Amino acid sequence: MEKAEAGLVFNKNEQQEINKELSKLINNRDLRRYYGENGNNFARRHFNWQTNKTLLYKIIFEEE
Repeated sequence: MEKAEAGLVFNKNEQQEINKELSKLINNRDLRRYYGENGNNFARRHFNWQTNKTLLYKIIFEEE
């Protein structure tokens, strides 16, 4: 989440901080869109099966 800038991460003991940041998120459509787009882009870059399949093929069969 942090690396992708796709959301918020908290320690469970930070209740005031959680409330403050969730309130921002609830009231800010642009922030929600920002996190959503970042999460989607991160997932496409790092968890794309076609890309990963090609990379695995190279590692297994071409690099000896």
